Amino acid sequence: MLYYSKEPAQISGSFLSYRNDILVFTEDEQKDKEFYISLLQRLVSDTVSIKDVIPLGCRKNVIDACSSSTSSKRHEVYIIDSDIDLINDGVEEVHENLFPLPFYCSENILFDEKAIIEIAYLDCGKKTRTEISQNFDFETRVIADFRIIYDLFVHFALCRKASIPYTLHRYEEFFSTGKSIDDCQNLIRQKINLLKTFLEQNFGVHTYQKKVAEITRKWPFSLYTVSTIISGKNYLIPYAKSIISELSGKSCYHSRESLKLRLSTICDLSRLKSLRDFIQTKVKSGDQRSPESDPAN
Repeated sequence: MLYYSKEPAQISGSFLSYRNDILVFTEDEQKDKEFYISLLQRLVSDTVSIKDVIPLGCRKNVIDACSSSTSSKRHEVYIIDSDIDLINDGVEEVHENLFPLPFYCSENILFDEKAIIEIAYLDCGKKTRTEISQNFDFETRVIADFRIIYDLFVHFALCRKASIPYTLHRYEEFFSTGKSIDDCQNLIRQKINLLKTFLEQNFGVHTYQKKVAEITRKWPFSLYTVSTIISGKNYLIPYAKSIISELSGKSCYHSRESLKLRLSTICDLSRLKSLRDFIQTKVKSGDQRSPESDPAN
């Protein structure tokens, strides 16, 4: 992830304010802007105008920018991924304008069955939607394919708690063309066993087992859990791309950015209701502020 200086980005917000009812700061890079704009404008629909967003790079940049903001004239929203912290104790909201997403990262909202099937239908161009989906059980498939990845993320969360360094990896690093499913899963199993060894050394065997049990009780394995605590950017979107290829019968030609943008226009946004309410509340409270009470005037 690139690191950006937050000061120039925040200053640029004043030049974008005429386009927006509220200034929105996000993680990620310039190439992700269209995805965020599409998603957020759909989310708030006709109630709020969001024609631009300001990406600040990594999560720490967004949190630091939010904490140091001195803006009194306009309301701002700073959106961050919850990342692996979500599995443990969640993300501490350090500022009233900071909004941690209710899942691992922004891409998780795109992991939507109907949206994925729609992209496969459009890519195929020869079959009906029914023909595309009739022999495909999305939930059953995800449950079968993600059990071992779920176990991996449980161990990532424990490493985070114990301050043990780990590498998130990407779906493609484990599941690549030419490898059997067993070989791919064995790679993940080896990774889990290595992390398990480190964790048992850190916590002790009994405490390690207890902590694994605590996480699995908090996050029982299910489609909902997979779509919530596993990285959408690193795992769910690459997996969705492979499913689209399978269902359409064609290689999924979309770049990561293109696929994200297309999914953002049709995915179910109900899990982002809290963000919609958060943004609308900020806009309303800003509208109610009189010019006389604004020290910037």
